[in-house]
Amino acid sequence: MSITPDVYSVFCDGRPIERGLTISHAYELADRLAREQNRKNASDKRRNPEWEVRLDKHLVETDDQLYKWAKQGGS
Repeated sequence: MSITPDVYSVFCDGRPIERGLTISHAYELADRLAREQNRKNASDKRRNPEWEVRLDKHLVETDDQLYKWAKQGGS
Protein backbone atom coordinates (compact mmCIF):
# COMPACT_ATOMS: atom_id res chain seq x y z
CA MET A 1 0.00 0.00 0.00
CA SER A 2 1.56 3.24 -1.11
CA ILE A 3 1.44 6.32 1.07
CA THR A 4 -0.01 8.28 -1.82
CA PRO A 5 -0.63 6.92 -5.32
CA ASP A 6 -0.66 10.44 -6.79
CA VAL A 7 3.03 11.00 -7.45
CA TYR A 8 3.81 12.91 -10.62
CA SER A 9 7.04 13.72 -12.44
CA VAL A 10 8.10 16.27 -15.02
CA PHE A 11 9.85 14.84 -18.07
CA CYS A 12 11.91 16.65 -20.71
CA ASP A 13 12.06 14.68 -23.96
CA GLY A 14 11.37 11.48 -22.02
CA ARG A 15 13.97 12.03 -19.28
CA PRO A 16 12.79 12.74 -15.71
CA ILE A 17 13.66 16.24 -14.54
CA GLU A 18 11.83 16.40 -11.21
CA ARG A 19 10.16 13.52 -9.38
CA GLY A 20 7.80 13.11 -6.46
CA LEU A 21 5.55 16.12 -7.06
CA THR A 22 1.86 16.68 -6.62
CA ILE A 23 -0.08 17.21 -9.81
CA SER A 24 -0.41 20.97 -9.29
CA HIS A 25 3.29 21.44 -8.55
CA ALA A 26 4.25 19.27 -11.52
CA TYR A 27 2.13 21.31 -13.94
CA GLU A 28 3.42 24.59 -12.46
CA LEU A 29 7.03 23.48 -12.92
CA ALA A 30 6.45 22.20 -16.46
CA ASP A 31 4.69 25.44 -17.42
CA ARG A 32 7.45 27.58 -15.93
CA LEU A 33 10.19 25.57 -17.67
CA ALA A 34 8.37 25.69 -21.02
CA ARG A 35 7.81 29.46 -20.77
CA GLU A 36 11.48 30.02 -19.87
CA GLN A 37 12.58 27.86 -22.81
CA ASN A 38 10.29 29.71 -25.21
CA ARG A 39 11.61 33.05 -23.97
CA LYS A 40 15.22 32.01 -24.56
CA ASN A 41 14.58 30.52 -28.01
CA ALA A 42 12.15 33.12 -29.32
CA SER A 43 14.31 34.07 -32.30
CA ASP A 44 16.09 30.73 -32.65
CA LYS A 45 15.28 27.98 -35.12
CA ARG A 46 16.24 25.10 -32.87
CA ARG A 47 13.40 22.93 -31.67
CA ASN A 48 12.04 23.32 -28.17
CA PRO A 49 12.08 20.24 -25.97
CA GLU A 50 8.85 18.49 -25.08
CA TRP A 51 7.82 19.03 -21.46
CA GLU A 52 5.50 16.37 -20.10
CA VAL A 53 3.80 15.64 -16.77
CA ARG A 54 2.86 12.06 -16.03
CA LEU A 55 2.19 9.69 -13.16
CA ASP A 56 5.45 8.30 -11.84
CA LYS A 57 4.75 4.58 -11.62
CA HIS A 58 8.37 3.78 -10.72
CA LEU A 59 8.25 5.75 -7.46
CA VAL A 60 4.89 4.26 -6.50
CA GLU A 61 6.14 0.70 -7.17
CA THR A 62 9.33 1.32 -5.19
CA ASP A 63 7.30 2.67 -2.28
CA ASP A 64 4.99 -0.35 -2.43
CA GLN A 65 7.94 -2.77 -2.37
CA LEU A 66 9.47 -0.97 0.62
CA TYR A 67 6.13 -1.08 2.44
CA LYS A 68 5.75 -4.84 1.80
CA TRP A 69 9.33 -5.46 2.92
CA ALA A 70 8.83 -3.51 6.16
CA LYS A 71 5.46 -5.16 6.84
CA GLN A 72 7.10 -8.60 6.61
CA GLY A 73 9.63 -7.72 9.30
CA GLY A 74 12.36 -6.20 7.15
CA SER A 75 14.26 -9.40 6.56
